Amino acid sequence: FRRVLFRSHYRLSIALRPDFAQPHNNLSILHKRKGNLEEARAHCERAVALDPGFAEAQNNLGNILCEEERFEEAKTCYERALIAKPDFAEAYNHLGVALRDLGRLDEAVTCHERALTLNPDYAEAHNNLGIVLRDAGRFCEAEVSLLRALELKPGYAEAYVNLGNNERSQGRLEQAIRSEERRVGKECRSRW
Repeated sequence: FRRVLFRSHYRLSIALRPDFAQPHNNLSILHKRKGNLEEARAHCERAVALDPGFAEAQNNLGNILCEEERFEEAKTCYERALIAKPDFAEAYNHLGVALRDLGRLDEAVTCHERALTLNPDYAEAHNNLGIVLRDAGRFCEAEVSLLRALELKPGYAEAYVNLGNNERSQGRLEQAIRSEERRVGKECRSRW
């Protein structure tokens, strides 16, 4: 019900002031949550067309493009977000994800590290840094980063999966099994 109410408010705002980027960005977020990426992208593209320096909209458009596996275009959006807002930790983190997907691991590590310089308690950036370090064969550093993500966010199932993948990559199968069991246990407890 609240999303419908929000959506109607955003549409009214657009009707009253068509050149206002914020409601387009907000509608984009709502459509993305519903899984309607095409509509989400259209609203986000409108928001950045109205205000190219709207860092959050550039970041959101990058996220949509990443979901569509359009990584080079996503990278450009994140870079634009960072030009507009150089201390935007989330954009650095997301840029790191896009760079990883483009196979540019060293640059991805740099982006995740920059995100963590800006926000040391950013669990998702620690997790993503761990993934990139694992992909680069830097398993010990990956483990440190993944364990930090779990320290910051104890129920973080994705970090348990990535910790298990890191252990499996090193042939540490018993530890990988325990990481997976911890993840499954956390998921089961969170449902009760």
